[in-house]
Amino acid sequence: MPNSERNWGASLAMAVFVALFATLIFASVALVPRVGYTSETHLYERTSYSQYGFAVVDFGCNASFNPFLYPVTWLFGKGYMSGNFSMVYLPQSYGGEGGRVTWGKPELIKGEAEMKVVLDQFYMNLPILPALFFAIELAGWRRLYIWFLGGVVGFALSFPLGVFAGLFMAVFLTYFILPKLRKARA
Repeated sequence: MPNSERNWGASLAMAVFVALFATLIFASVALVPRVGYTSETHLYERTSYSQYGFAVVDFGCNASFNPFLYPVTWLFGKGYMSGNFSMVYLPQSYGGEGGRVTWGKPELIKGEAEMKVVLDQFYMNLPILPALFFAIELAGWRRLYIWFLGGVVGFALSFPLGVFAGLFMAVFLTYFILPKLRKARA
């Protein structure tokens, strides 16, 4: 095998590795409240079907998703999501001979309801992140990771203006500050 083909294969493998590693990091961050998303959940009603072993929970959820971590959500116009949802909720335990069903505390139910909404969007966006990061690696534009991180941090600090401020600061850093630091070191 010629040396150039081996180098091409190694660089492609490295690009895949870096893209998957970046996906792992940013996908983990996407599930952190106030960094990947913000939400407010209200429980409306829990209809218990104890004899069948489940309940139906109706809830309202207002959510905002980080445009850098949920790009498909924003492309489909669901970056701000507000609506009423339902989910099947399973009890925490069944008690003794009487068959008493123990349901979770309202805070626990609210947390599960919130994660249902977030995970629906997360799974829709998950295939896009490795493709995006692989494209960054193939193009050799690693400074885009700093821009990406700037947008993510900006969302955590102050959405929606924080996203633009964080992105602006990251672009400023990569184009003006880092080149001057490199020249000073040389």
